[in-house]
Amino acid sequence: MNNCLFLTTLTSPIYAILNEHLSSFQLHKRWKTPLSCKINEYIDDIVYNNGTLALIMKASSNNAVIFDLQSSKTLDRLWIFPMDINKSWFQQTIRCCSLKYDEWLVIEGNTSRLFHILTNGK
Repeated sequence: MNNCLFLTTLTSPIYAILNEHLSSFQLHKRWKTPLSCKINEYIDDIVYNNGTLALIMKASSNNAVIFDLQSSKTLDRLWIFPMDINKSWFQQTIRCCSLKYDEWLVIEGNTSRLFHILTNGK
């Protein structure tokens, strides 16, 4: 899926845009809530790696933050990891990046805390 761009906004679901040719983009797939996330959740960050999408999501009901790993083709949940972060609406964005061996690094902006998440979500 190196020719695919995943997009989301605060008010829209995940869009997968397939780039068949370098000069044009076309909408390939659109996932609506609740497939991408629940009604009361929003996606703070989205990262693709090796056939998976890592989603950093915040629940507006309780300010809880979760790391959700999903299949990039179907958005089926592979596993979920509740983060020890309570995010307020004005807080800096929480970022995620992929590491070797399908591991992940999550950076919490306000406190500069780092979370190393292993392949199995631990």
